[in-house]
Amino acid sequence: MQPYQQRVVDELADLEVKLKALHNFLWANDSFDSLPIEDKELLVIQFGAMSTYAGALSKRIERF
Repeated sequence: MQPYQQRVVDELADLEVKLKALHNFLWANDSFDSLPIEDKELLVIQFGAMSTYAGALSKRIERF
């Protein structure tokens, strides 16, 4: 594996940890319910963007 390929693999691994943490906060944490609606909406948008990013990284890795 080339060094740049390993960086992509590592980046995806790091992103998956962050995605899991955000998922748990959004759907398994009572603190989320107490946030203002605007913050909730932004966090859900962030989760979607991060998920899309993870999907792109996964597809890049498949092509290695």
